[in-house]
Amino acid sequence: MSNSLISVSAKSVGRVAIPSVTLFAAGNIAQVKRQFEVSLQPGQTSVELVHLPAWLDRESLSVEAFSDHGSFDVSILDISFFRSDDDAQEGFSQSLKDLYELRDHQSAVLDTLNSEEQILRAYGEKTTSGGISPDQLTQFIRDFKSRMIEISSERRKVNAEIETTNKKIAKEERAGDYGRGGQPRDMGVSAKLLVGEKGVKSAEESKVNVRFIVTYMVTGASWSPIYEVRAKDSNEQGLFNIDINYRALIVNSTGEPWVGSTLYLSTSSPLRNARVPTLKPYRLSFPAPPPPPSAPSSAPAMEPRMALMRAVPKVLMSASVQEGVPDEIIDGERATMKGADVEGGRLTTILKVEGTVDVACDGEEHTLSIAQLQLFGSMRHVTVPTVNAAAFLEVKATNQSKYPLLPGATRTFLDGNYVSKGRLGNVNPNEEFKISLGVDPSVTVTCSPEEKFRKTSGGFISNSTEVTSFARTVNITNNRSNYIDLEVLYNYPVSEESKIVVRPIPSNIFSSFPIKDSQGNRTDWQEGAGESGSGQVKTMCSIPGGKKTTVKWQWEVEGSGWVVSK
Repeated sequence: MSNSLISVSAKSVGRVAIPSVTLFAAGNIAQVKRQFEVSLQPGQTSVELVHLPAWLDRESLSVEAFSDHGSFDVSILDISFFRSDDDAQEGFSQSLKDLYELRDHQSAVLDTLNSEEQILRAYGEKTTSGGISPDQLTQFIRDFKSRMIEISSERRKVNAEIETTNKKIAKEERAGDYGRGGQPRDMGVSAKLLVGEKGVKSAEESKVNVRFIVTYMVTGASWSPIYEVRAKDSNEQGLFNIDINYRALIVNSTGEPWVGSTLYLSTSSPLRNARVPTLKPYRLSFPAPPPPPSAPSSAPAMEPRMALMRAVPKVLMSASVQEGVPDEIIDGERATMKGADVEGGRLTTILKVEGTVDVACDGEEHTLSIAQLQLFGSMRHVTVPTVNAAAFLEVKATNQSKYPLLPGATRTFLDGNYVSKGRLGNVNPNEEFKISLGVDPSVTVTCSPEEKFRKTSGGFISNSTEVTSFARTVNITNNRSNYIDLEVLYNYPVSEESKIVVRPIPSNIFSSFPIKDSQGNRTDWQEGAGESGSGQVKTMCSIPGGKKTTVKWQWEVEGSGWVVSK
């Protein structure tokens, strides 16, 4: 029986392939699958894979071994991790050495500030124990507080500098072959195997090809969706053609390139707690009775000197601001691909990228194209005149594709011209969504200042009541050649006190929504606003080309002494 050791380097791209990588939408982590083959003789053999990333998650590692030859059995007896010194002589780049020295210097400055604070505190305790006059004590407390504030400010500045240096070190380590702390990328995994022939005791001279699949999680990789939206008038009234280029920004800072790999983009995070949470008891009780009043003190009043001494600890405490050194923050780099398939599971959705991709671990941004979506949408205009007197153009569409659209940044083009950037929310297949196309300069909106009139009613038989009337007028002009549908959003005030009564004019407006004015404009509650009592209303206007319309809101407030609360 053989008992040999075979070592394979993960740097051997031609021999050790990465057939697939799964990126997760959260957690800054990826699942990497490696594959390689080794020719083995029957018997016991140890196969080790070296030069793996130093920051892989050991608990996630899985090793499988197969033989395509039906006459052999392959069994894994043991799996272990180790660190090798193969690359110890390579050393570090000069820039990385300089960064380590800079961080050491910054840490030394921080230690000095901390030591100075401790010395000042110790001296303060000794000084307040006696031996100096009240005037000297007062001056010491003033100087002590001033210096402690300076130390706090300097420490905050040094901590920020250390954080910046840590980011640079992390980026430099990721870009090269160095792990955290500057150690070479030297993680290794060893598998002890037993290869035997079926029905035959052994055959020392024969060999068999054993295929290994090594899977592990590694930090420093993630993906996020971005969208390029191109809207074009379809020449049909109110309809737009919408082309969405669904893309992914890829981060590969794992320390290893992905060459010829199939990429999977997952909507889940493997780091979430998978356990069902436990409900804690929900208890009700009466509050504890207040403590009895303390007896009046008979102690004599403290002299000024003693009062100052008693105040010193509080001064010391208030002058001390503790900052910790921030955890290491690693800058991510980002990465291009074509057409994706969708694989749905019970807990997640996975986008499988068509073909294979090469994603270098080079600290550069790469953009991968997931899919090209062609949709149709209806156009509408929206204005919130009390906040911004402008008409925003929106397109409402239905996601008729098989792809879930995840929250991500958008760049929007209208008729080939860049108009705005924004953000798209989560949109499932067959779900409606809206995309803002920016401000439409062909529609002008003017909002008048709020009109206010105050009067007093009653006073002979009943108490006099102060009533304040308000009005707000909005004028909209459609300078387009065709008509538009415009939604005007507004907030009526909402009273939080029974003595403050808000009445729209006419007074039955809340009970008779929706209503139409003389121009055909229809006012109704914003969705859900009637139930929530938020006071949000919307007025729908259909304005022919070259025409204008006026929307007017009126209400009165009964009560005095009220203020606007946010």
